[in-house]
Amino acid sequence: MTVFDAALLTLFADPNLAEDALWRPGGTGAGQAIRVIRVQPQPVVDIGGAKLVQDGTVFDVLAAVAPAIAERDTIEANGQLYRVQAPPMPTMDGRVYRLDVVAI
Repeated sequence: MTVFDAALLTLFADPNLAEDALWRPGGTGAGQAIRVIRVQPQPVVDIGGAKLVQDGTVFDVLAAVAPAIAERDTIEANGQLYRVQAPPMPTMDGRVYRLDVVAI
C-alpha cells in the first residue's frame, strides 16, 4: 500500500467527509457496504456557447472497494436511493471513481 492509498483510506473513513452507503449491482440483491463522498457538481456547463445548469448528485467511491460499479447500479445513502446514470469516471490514477447519480 502506498502513502496515497493510505491517505485515501483515511479520507473515506472520516465521518466528516464520507458516509456509509449500500451498493447494489444491477439495482438488486442484498448489496455491499461502501463509503461514498458527496462531491459538489459543477453547476454550470458551457457547451458550444450555451450555458446549461446541472442539477445533480455526484459521489466519489474507492475503485478498490467497488471495482465493478457500473451504470444502472444503485446506491443507497442516508435513506435515499440513487441510480448510477452514467459510466463511472476514474481519476487519472484510477484509485477513485466519480459517479453521476440521480435520486429515484
